[in-house]
Amino acid sequence: MEAVTQDHIVPPAGLRRRLGLPLLVLTGVTVGAGIYVLIGAVAGHAGMYSSWAFALAAAIMAFTAASYAELATHYPVSAGEAAYVRAAFNSRFLSRAVGSLRLAIGIISAAAVTLGGAGYISQLIALPAPLIVVAIVAASGMVAAWGILKSVALAELLT
Repeated sequence: MEAVTQDHIVPPAGLRRRLGLPLLVLTGVTVGAGIYVLIGAVAGHAGMYSSWAFALAAAIMAFTAASYAELATHYPVSAGEAAYVRAAFNSRFLSRAVGSLRLAIGIISAAAVTLGGAGYISQLIALPAPLIVVAIVAASGMVAAWGILKSVALAELLT
């Protein structure tokens, strides 16, 4: 559990940083996979206004990115959203609620990308989509268990 002080949150000792700046900057798994999977869906809804839809989304996300960049300099820990809420409101309940919502968002976005990836793979291999989804999740889980550095490196290779 992190210690909370007035100025910052102190991370627990024992974990080593394995990802350097190049892998952090170049990691495009969520962004890349999301774009690859969802660009057709956006184009289907927005039609000729797809470019404007992406430009508007980027402009809105710029505010979120700027906020995260500012907060990350003050609270350089993992689970940033929960840490920010804990520091702002000094509420363990709200911090856990935000952390739980962040976990749910991660699961939902991973599921969406997995389903999209299974759709692409099913175009190449004649297998039922649920079987492909299970294979993707199992393979991803094994690589993640192998190590975060290897997991990110593989994700970069695939992206």
